[in-house]
Amino acid sequence: MLTVTPAAQAELNRLYRVAWYDVQGVLTAIGQILEEDYPAPDDVTAAPTRYDLDSVKALGWQLSALVEGWDEQAG
Repeated sequence: MLTVTPAAQAELNRLYRVAWYDVQGVLTAIGQILEEDYPAPDDVTAAPTRYDLDSVKALGWQLSALVEGWDEQAG
């Protein structure tokens, strides 16, 4: 079993918090971009372009790849 000094654990905790909040910030930004820059899927007056469709599909694929990679690592 690996022993970690209290100072090393404190630094690990600090770095983890930074990384965790970075991810939250990116996820928030993605949500805002979808809401602000792309037509809402339930808006019957919306006229999404082919670019809108391709962009949203590509984003979904990329996020799915990250999640599936996580699932495979987790076992």
